[in-house]
Amino acid sequence: MLNGADADRDTRAADQAADEIARYLEHFPGEAAALAPLRQQLFLDAEHIGSRTNMRGHITSSAFAVDPYQQAGLLVEHRASGLWVPAGGHFEVQVPAVTESSIFDSAARELREETGLVEFLALRWDVGYALVPLDVETHAIAPREAKREDAHVHHDFLYVVEAVSGEVRPQLDEVCAARWFSFEEIRALEQPRLRRVLDKLTSRWSAAQ
Repeated sequence: MLNGADADRDTRAADQAADEIARYLEHFPGEAAALAPLRQQLFLDAEHIGSRTNMRGHITSSAFAVDPYQQAGLLVEHRASGLWVPAGGHFEVQVPAVTESSIFDSAARELREETGLVEFLALRWDVGYALVPLDVETHAIAPREAKREDAHVHHDFLYVVEAVSGEVRPQLDEVCAARWFSFEEIRALEQPRLRRVLDKLTSRWSAAQ
């Protein structure tokens, strides 16, 4: 049974996820089929979607820090997969008196913890200036014996932030490394999601000019 803080977290996570997915699909209706598992879970089984113990699927969040002037993005080397990815992690309560107020706040916390980057601004690319993720992806996670976790699903909400200062001090007990990559270098990593995010980002920058 969830305690009060955890239940409150799950309620907020479900409500925010539903609102943000609705807004997100207004911009990217072609992704509706790919997000069907998340939408179905929000409709039928949203109560524990914020809890990492929910193996059907739970919410995670990522923050992709960019420097639009240098055309660069900040990635971390993930300990489990060895891949270079945006900083991110689970939506979780830290202590009873300090709970995360949004999925974005969770992503921002992970960015600060994993990279040491502290000065950044949320990129509100939506025409109504709402804080909407630039990418949402549901992906399977393999079993992890070290963490005693069965196979499960992550519903990851990725937000873009603009770095004010580019100084990075990675927390090496969280990640293997953190560094800035040019957008060209990121595309060369040949990760479909990263390419998709850059395509969305550059498209919106072009439209704003």
